Amino acid sequence: MELTITKCNTLNKCAEMPHKGEENMKVELYIQTIKSHPDSNNPKRKEHTAIVNVVDLWKAEELPTDANPRDQKMNNAVTKGITESLMSNDGLFRYKNQGITINCDSVKVENDPSKPMIVELSDDPEDQHGVINGGHTYRVIREACEQIGSESDLKPEEELATQTVLVRFFSGIKERESVVSIAEGQNSSVAVTKESLIHMGGGFDDLIKKLPSKWESEIQFKQNELKEDGKTGYPMDSRDLLGLIWASDSEKFPTASVDKMLTRPYSSKSSLVKIFENDKAQFVITKSKLHTILELRDYILCTAEEVYNKNGGRFGNLRIAEKFSKDSVVTLWKEPDNTLNRGAFLPIFSSFRIFEEKGMFDLETMKKAWNNSGHEIILKLLEIVEERESITEVGKDSISWGFIAASWNNYLGKTR
Repeated sequence: MELTITKCNTLNKCAEMPHKGEENMKVELYIQTIKSHPDSNNPKRKEHTAIVNVVDLWKAEELPTDANPRDQKMNNAVTKGITESLMSNDGLFRYKNQGITINCDSVKVENDPSKPMIVELSDDPEDQHGVINGGHTYRVIREACEQIGSESDLKPEEELATQTVLVRFFSGIKERESVVSIAEGQNSSVAVTKESLIHMGGGFDDLIKKLPSKWESEIQFKQNELKEDGKTGYPMDSRDLLGLIWASDSEKFPTASVDKMLTRPYSSKSSLVKIFENDKAQFVITKSKLHTILELRDYILCTAEEVYNKNGGRFGNLRIAEKFSKDSVVTLWKEPDNTLNRGAFLPIFSSFRIFEEKGMFDLETMKKAWNNSGHEIILKLLEIVEERESITEVGKDSISWGFIAASWNNYLGKTR
């Protein structure tokens, strides 16, 4: 399936189509399915809903987003959540995402499924044609595909093969005031997240009571919540907290076994919320262990660069590295330039459950182990990333997580 955009002018057959501006855009879009929804109050107004592969949107010439009342600011909590959902390649993106809405002049659908639907968009800015909702989703799709395409030997068609998105087309709405009203209404209809509703109902109360005092105000439980200054985000949210508890459970996930559910904190944080909602017993944790895993989290993030570089490495050049922000941790053990990205951090953090199996799950013991042999763990991770050719694949691969956990056996053997 391929989405292409060509511009119509008086020199081609598109000139026969009516338009207001000097030229219109004619979009040819191959879709998986499409439905038409006529307006009984006004037959000139119509809505079409189509399912489109996300890669097709990336391959197309960029669609206008000026009509969207929200500026598509990237690198915030909203876009990070969309990116995580998209990159999981679980085939559920269109079910988790509210989709993209495009206002246009007309839509033509052929009875022949081998032919594309034709979408015409006016170039006159007064018509407010283009993406009027879902601008963040559209930008995330384009940027994610660009990033994948820039990595050697990786193709968006493979990495995002199962991801589709719902695209709505509104046509025949001529009044600017109506378009603006629709855009405002579309962008104000934000669904409340499941974890926010769980928190509202007191579902996280037991975990909150077990938090160390300095962490009590450092985890986001409410949707779109910021700190008191109204600008600063939280080091982690409730889904991240569930992920740490899940990934460090040595009883549920013995290091000698392989269970694809182990990687849920990376591949599908939202699924952990559903599991928690239905069976909180799977997330029972002592106050002591909760304190340990939170401090261990911060220690790994703050010291990964130093642990690697002191053995002659250049951590900042690694594919598993990202810029460090002191706002991402509560205990600032160190303030490095770089730290582990999420796909690298989670399997490394989870590997410490082997210390619980050995009766050595205390912070000082694990800090010492990380200081002495953490570079070997990072080297094992890099080796696996090279084999898998993608940190995304490592983040989703329980076998890779098992290899990293097993890498501690050399150190543990020496300390016995």
